[in-house]
Amino acid sequence: ELPDTLNNDNLENSNLRFINAIEMDPTDPDILYQASNRGVQRLELASDDSARWVKGSKNVGTISALGVTDERPHTVYLGRISSSGAVFRLDSSHVSDDLTDLVDLDPNNDLPSVSFFQTLTATCVAVDPSDAAHVVVTYGNFGVRSVYETRNALDAAPSWQEIEGDLPDIPVNWALVHPNNPDVIYLATDMGIFYTNKVNGSSTEWLPCTKFPFTRTDMIRVREADLRVVVGTHGRGIWQGTLNASGT
Repeated sequence: ELPDTLNNDNLENSNLRFINAIEMDPTDPDILYQASNRGVQRLELASDDSARWVKGSKNVGTISALGVTDERPHTVYLGRISSSGAVFRLDSSHVSDDLTDLVDLDPNNDLPSVSFFQTLTATCVAVDPSDAAHVVVTYGNFGVRSVYETRNALDAAPSWQEIEGDLPDIPVNWALVHPNNPDVIYLATDMGIFYTNKVNGSSTEWLPCTKFPFTRTDMIRVREADLRVVVGTHGRGIWQGTLNASGT
């Protein structure tokens, strides 16, 4: 009989966010990764025994976003809540432990930062389903540029560019890269869904999805096999549709 609750006895409520990031390993669905302020937590044989949680990385503050891809097996990208918007990568995540270092993906400080008494919240680290080196990170803050992209996340010193463009100054809660077209990106924001047909750095133009309600939207997920997309909102239910195969 499968468990209906997956408790992590290594953590207290204070170690987790109220809405806490969790991801299934796309290479091995028996492995789950959980965000916490005590590093990345890993559950092995998730369908069998919730007592198998282990700490899979060193501490890096409060982790607020996780990203995974089967294009680079057993790799977890993560963002956090901090005065620095830095993004990190955990390699060999299926065998990592509490002594495993995280790879800093912003050694050149391209990503935003705020004063010591303020915090940035990384809301999503979206990995291109077709390219593990292509990553988009979003932030849920007012008054900062909230969307950044790198095409070389696997290099020793990745470079990031701001692609918020003409998007309104609103919290951005999630990003999705089109599986067939890396220049097409969808954003879940506090004002519904926006998308671009062509990433163009700080000149990127974003269009609102007019057939979607003007409401806070928290998450977008796609099933690559048939491009079926599911969108979660705050108070307006769950929506679904199908992406155009070319993204245009």
